[in-house]
Amino acid sequence: MMSVGLSYGEDGSVKMAESASLVHGNLAVLQGLEEGGLAYGLVSRNVAAITYASSTGAIASESVGFPGSQEDVSSRTLTGMEWCRLKSSRVVLVLTSYRGFRISNWNGQEVAYENIFETGRGAYEQRFARGIATVDNVVCVGTSEGNITVLYVPPTGCDVVFSRHLQGHSAPITALCPCTLNQVASSDESGMIIVWSNPVISAESRFVINEPGSFPCQCLCHWRGILVAGFSSGTIRLYNTETGRKTAEIAAHGRSVTALDTAQDSGLVSTEPL
Repeated sequence: MMSVGLSYGEDGSVKMAESASLVHGNLAVLQGLEEGGLAYGLVSRNVAAITYASSTGAIASESVGFPGSQEDVSSRTLTGMEWCRLKSSRVVLVLTSYRGFRISNWNGQEVAYENIFETGRGAYEQRFARGIATVDNVVCVGTSEGNITVLYVPPTGCDVVFSRHLQGHSAPITALCPCTLNQVASSDESGMIIVWSNPVISAESRFVINEPGSFPCQCLCHWRGILVAGFSSGTIRLYNTETGRKTAEIAAHGRSVTALDTAQDSGLVSTEPL
């Protein structure tokens, strides 16, 4: 078996203003700010805590979230956050929660679009949004009903337009992931995975992966035609995004795989168990 030697360098630590919630997709990083700065964001209960680190070492922090009273704080609990860089070069911040989802400018100060779910459902029927992906100039957001909302985001301004719903899942969406050729992959709590042909122009699915007895698929990432899926069983599976065929299965962890990331140059995958 070939061994790979890895070396790491430490650039220093950045202290966040809040602690992270135990949810998938609880950390995001935005590169390309002025003067080589970075923005770090993490989900902390009902806010997204954002810390800005400049190349000179200056640190600034702020929190953004859904407004509301103490009585509805549970509905404002965040389920995820993501900075989405569109083809137009615009960067938007997307927040998902039990209340709905929001698209704003990159620092969260100007809201461009907000979808607030209807209230009045029972405690066991509470809706939520979860899963965020970007292709071309559209943002895709998953929901607990198994639908994926596709929204066109203009280069500037607040004229975000609803495009379509992607319907194919019968369980709550757990993760979304952009693939090649404007494809998007989605997974749900039943373990089903769907690769959609091109949500920019169509609601058609390219193929469906639904293995019998599968555990919930918690996270997805993509690298050069390979879709990597992490399951609550601790298993990682690799699929060909052209055919849907499973190419490998790895008994990676003894607990649920909660996060995946890929180094785009080398193809190395990092995983995080529960």
